[in-house]
Amino acid sequence: MSVLWVHQDDEKHETVMRQLEKEEAETDFKFSLLLEGPQSNWLVGFRTVGDRLNWKESLTKAMRAAGKCKDPVKGTRTGRYDFSVKGRYEGRWKDGWMHKDGTLVTPNGTKFVGRWHCKHRCGFGTVETPTSSARQTAWQEGSDGQIVLYEKFKFWENTELRELDWQMILTGATVETKEKDVEIITQGKANTHLYKLLEGTLRIEKGLTPTSPKVVLTTLNPPVILGDTSVIASINQATASVIAHTSLVKLQVISISILNTLLRSDPGLSMRFFRAMALKLRAQLLRLHGPTKEELKEDDDDSSITDTSEEGGNSKRTKAPAKALSETQAQSSPPIQQKSQHESPAQKFHLPESEVMLKLVECTMKGVMKKLGRLYIFSNNVCFDSHVFGSSTKIVIEIFKITDIQQKKDILEIKTNKQKYLFSQVQEPETVFKLLNSLWTETRTRIQKGDKVNSQKLDKKSMASQTSLSTDSKPIEMEAEDWGMVLKDAKYKEYQNNEVVLKEGASSTSIFQIVSGRVCIQKQTADGIKKLGTMESEALFGEMSFLASGCATASIIAEGRVKIAVLEQTALYMLFVKNPHLAGRFYSYLANILALRLSERELQIQKYEIRKEKRKQRT
Repeated sequence: MSVLWVHQDDEKHETVMRQLEKEEAETDFKFSLLLEGPQSNWLVGFRTVGDRLNWKESLTKAMRAAGKCKDPVKGTRTGRYDFSVKGRYEGRWKDGWMHKDGTLVTPNGTKFVGRWHCKHRCGFGTVETPTSSARQTAWQEGSDGQIVLYEKFKFWENTELRELDWQMILTGATVETKEKDVEIITQGKANTHLYKLLEGTLRIEKGLTPTSPKVVLTTLNPPVILGDTSVIASINQATASVIAHTSLVKLQVISISILNTLLRSDPGLSMRFFRAMALKLRAQLLRLHGPTKEELKEDDDDSSITDTSEEGGNSKRTKAPAKALSETQAQSSPPIQQKSQHESPAQKFHLPESEVMLKLVECTMKGVMKKLGRLYIFSNNVCFDSHVFGSSTKIVIEIFKITDIQQKKDILEIKTNKQKYLFSQVQEPETVFKLLNSLWTETRTRIQKGDKVNSQKLDKKSMASQTSLSTDSKPIEMEAEDWGMVLKDAKYKEYQNNEVVLKEGASSTSIFQIVSGRVCIQKQTADGIKKLGTMESEALFGEMSFLASGCATASIIAEGRVKIAVLEQTALYMLFVKNPHLAGRFYSYLANILALRLSERELQIQKYEIRKEKRKQRT
């Protein structure tokens, strides 16, 4: 049995029949069979009726077999399909389900236009019904196979924090009155309440340090909210003082721990609240201008300042001052994340300083979720460290506890009595295996001879102690399970030297983190391309554009080989639809990052102002 002739029909059956009649005039095709497919109609021509019957029976048998197959057809395509329940879909597909851009029209006339996701079986965009106009919303596949609206938390209709939200937040708040000059929030101290000004006037005061003389920055009148950013976990100290400026000030007051409880109970409110906090901090970062180039040059020229300590001694400071951000850098989307202090490899894993690092390579730890990171080989320990976005993993394997080591191509397998560790894409795998096997053999030989091998345990005393808090009073933060879901949808890309990671002016709604390597930040100016700085491993960028759905304000260029993790906005939105509580926690994560960056910039500028003040005193 063979197919003799096939004609694709994108128009109407009659058109094809007329075309077939012309073809039959020149050939022996006397019999046809019309097939209606998801994207087009097909007309098959045969010389005999027997050929047509055999072909139809074979095709019917194949269709029945395909209908029993549980696994969807793999691959991507663009096309149209009429579902028995959902309706007609036209757009892009992946692995047998709607994926990315597409339009679905249900039998009752409801029209879904937007983005779809084959794995999560959901989507978001606009929906229009025969009785209502188009509106933003989200949807998902129901248990019966139909596409249904998912509007429980109204993520897409109400992304802004509304007055109705503030009324809900302040439900149960107490009303307090303050006399003139009473301090409500103190600079440098933790704030534990959220305030709404009802009557009177407040003034904001700030000093270079919490103990230095303060200046009035501004005054505030009703209605205004204060202390809202204190809900963010990383903000544990107020950056300015709030003081009653008039004789009688009336405020609504609610405990932040009570607010956290409310936010946990309402994912939609939590998402809007932390998104509003992230946007507020983003605006503050863009407004925060550092000293001019001339001022920085003057500061560099006068970097050696003689200080008089409290004990009366003189000490000459020769360290160059911390460089404050210029206006161009302050407005740059890709920020630089600096670590608070430089840790030695041994300190990173809380090992004794006597531990010598022999080898450091990049690799991926395999498990439930792949984790890109680095493998550290010490004289007595094998350690792995991974930090991708907010997910951190640190593992210490003491060599004397290893029971077996295997290496196959770029995969390294390490076994202990309790666990098996699998590392793939190991750099210099043969060298690493030989070194590790040598250390392991030497350790076993020492044990067999009766030599005592000391356990290299983590120095728990050096780790920060955590205050025990109830679930409700703890800050709202991303949890391990959250990062598991997010990182499964993350993409990892590799760039070579001088390759463009992100181009200035390009639309960007993704968040990036450098897994390994270094990039430089470049900006086009009237004088040509200007290098603003560099970013290295664990640095995050792109979150400013992600929040505002804007364009990159600078270019990111790879310096050498660079690996970067990417979180796409569409993939995150799909996760929010399927896991509503994740939305608030993720925006809380972004707000924390921006709050830390704002604190670092303020500290840089503060140090510059202090040095500037000391220069004035000397002159």
